[in-house]
Amino acid sequence: MSRQIALGHGAQAPVVLERRIRELEATVATLAEATALLARALEGSPLAGPNGADSIKQAAKEAYELLIAAGLPSSTTKTTDK
Repeated sequence: MSRQIALGHGAQAPVVLERRIRELEATVATLAEATALLARALEGSPLAGPNGADSIKQAAKEAYELLIAAGLPSSTTKTTDK
């Protein structure tokens, strides 16, 4: 996503820029939510007990599903579980 806001001749209309800003704001909100899910799961990770790994795995799955639902480009390539 290397697009820049052009100035002068060839500049985009304000309505187009507003749409792009709304899209970026939605993307940032989704990424923040996914990050928060993962952070909460990892907070007690080392001493989380027997269900710690399961809760981390579940949080990762939920975060991934959030990204897919938002249609983020980086969420289209799924990594395999090992």
